[in-house]
Amino acid sequence: NGEEVVPRRKVGGHVLRIISDILSFEPVGKGTDLSSALTYLSHIAKRKTVTFLVSDFPTEHYEKPLRIVARKHDLVPCVIVDPLEQQFPNLGLVDLEDPETGARFLVDTSDPRVRGKFKRFMEERRQKRDTLFKRLSLDAVELSAGADYALALQKFFRMRARRAAGRVLPWRSSASRVR
Repeated sequence: NGEEVVPRRKVGGHVLRIISDILSFEPVGKGTDLSSALTYLSHIAKRKTVTFLVSDFPTEHYEKPLRIVARKHDLVPCVIVDPLEQQFPNLGLVDLEDPETGARFLVDTSDPRVRGKFKRFMEERRQKRDTLFKRLSLDAVELSAGADYALALQKFFRMRARRAAGRVLPWRSSASRVR
């Protein structure tokens, strides 16, 4: 939402400060405005940065600022997924609140059509997001709610390290590359 910015520092413990700030952050507004946050980033970050964009990407209309930031910076989308959003459970009548708008709905989760429609909606949203990330050549990390995020991040960094190690350096020809 762009409500809080933690300026970069080169001192020890800065990563712990960022993690602490994220865990203790209480948002003021409702909803997610990825477009504004990305536009803000593109204005304040003058030099190339590694930026982790942590979100469940519930909104649309952020493609253009995402493309601009991805061109200038090393942008890593960290997608928060909730297994309950992938397979809506049969819980009967449930009072749900839309975290983006605050609107409340009474939903009959025992109706297979409701669960099917929700599953299709979430799958379409995931496919659209993943297609966008692929088109922009972004390496996304999927972090599952309730799961150990450290394992997902370790896997991501190992994949990036392997990819970087396999790159041909510009001053070496392919003939001199060690295989």
